[in-house]
Amino acid sequence: EYTRLIAEGDDNVKITKYAEGITSFKSALNVRPGDVIALARIADAEKLIIASKQQKYKETVEKADQLFASKSYPGSKQLYQQALALDPVPTYPADRIREIDKIIAAQLQADAHARELENAKTKLYNDAVNRGEAYFMAKQYPDAISAYTDAQKIKPSEIVPPQKIKEIQSIIDALAAKALDDKQSAAESKLSSAEKSYLEKIRLADENFKNSQWTVARFYYIESLKYKKGDNYSLEKVDACDKLIGSGITAEKMQEYNSKITK
Repeated sequence: EYTRLIAEGDDNVKITKYAEGITSFKSALNVRPGDVIALARIADAEKLIIASKQQKYKETVEKADQLFASKSYPGSKQLYQQALALDPVPTYPADRIREIDKIIAAQLQADAHARELENAKTKLYNDAVNRGEAYFMAKQYPDAISAYTDAQKIKPSEIVPPQKIKEIQSIIDALAAKALDDKQSAAESKLSSAEKSYLEKIRLADENFKNSQWTVARFYYIESLKYKKGDNYSLEKVDACDKLIGSGITAEKMQEYNSKITK
């Protein structure tokens, strides 16, 4: 029985089951009280337990230091706590834990401050967008653009403000073009029938003159004189047409000439 227990203890020690080995060696002592071999085996196993704990402590601290260096503070703290459980005597793990607690507390405070700033920024952004929408609905387009511009400055990455600014600018441009057309239409509506006829003849004459159709242009300039006798512009253009017709310059040649001048 003694021999079996010693062999059993040796087997457990070989596979690093030191506590089980010590149990077997103590059972052998019960068979042979004061046995030197069993006592020596127990002492060796206890030394191996201490060495194993020291090795595990060292490896745990090294892993904790690596996590700490990579700023993985929760995981690092957990490993330092494990190191303390293995060996509570060294102060290094406890010092690291206190340092990590301070860093985490500072991070939480910074995160809370960042959230407050972001919430305040979001409120300002939403207020600006709501103002822009209200002005837009009231058709106060310049004020709407100003509000959306404020929103864009607060959150440049948001896509809504620039889209709304572009949309409103298009409306303003369309309204300006319509106002100009209305103004021109109003001005034309005040013209007399003779003035309207004069302007239409001049338009046709100028268009043909531009296209080097001298004879047709001359015809319409002469027609315009029926509605505005002695008109200097029409008379000068008729004279210009006569000279061009007399020179024999064709429309094709004139187009080629203009092309050369443009180049």
